[in-house]
Amino acid sequence: MKQFITVLFIFVFVISLSAQNYSIRGRITAKESRESLAGANVLIYHLPDSTMKGTTSDNDGRFLIENIKSGNYALIVRFIGYKTHKENFEIQNRSLTLGNIQMDLGEVETKEVRVVEQAIPVVQKQDTTEFSAQAFKTNKDADAENLVTKMPGISMQDGKVQAHGEEVKKVLVDGKQFFGDDPSAVLKNIPAEIVDRIQVYDQQSEQSQFTGFDDGNTSKTINVVTRFRNIKGTF
Repeated sequence: MKQFITVLFIFVFVISLSAQNYSIRGRITAKESRESLAGANVLIYHLPDSTMKGTTSDNDGRFLIENIKSGNYALIVRFIGYKTHKENFEIQNRSLTLGNIQMDLGEVETKEVRVVEQAIPVVQKQDTTEFSAQAFKTNKDADAENLVTKMPGISMQDGKVQAHGEEVKKVLVDGKQFFGDDPSAVLKNIPAEIVDRIQVYDQQSEQSQFTGFDDGNTSKTINVVTRFRNIKGTF
């Protein structure tokens, strides 16, 4: 009986550890001036499945990302005018402080004093993950399905669109529904060259949207934001 209780205790303890969430924090500064960089884009990717979380640094250059599970991650920090900072880290059953992350200045063209900087590929806006289409290269004749599958966390599984490990139930175009209820058909009918951004989020049920009360039912949704948001009708 004692052995059973001991085994049960260990099992519950291990389960509780695996269910715990942790946090990562740090501070973004300029390497040369040592000034704080407010508004730096900070992203972490869970390496096994490419799920991501992100935030921006505050006025003191500090950032905090919470609700992180144990595992291996990649950190990406971007700030206009500075080189992208990348590093890997591991969460081992405790929160992590990265300390001071120093950013190197990027390339500047002296003729026009123009900062050379790539488009930020992804930002986290509350519950919405937003990808910049310009950051992902596709062929000239590619469609939106080719484009989104190049984005971290989005893939095709058995002919179905998957985002962050869940099946995408609906694809909208500029916030409106086109082509019925087949997400793959929508994406295949949109040329990649007209896409500006891709937004991924959990959309509330129609009842929740109508009543204003959250019933807990959501569906994984992709919203294709086009470069021509004044288009009317269907493609």
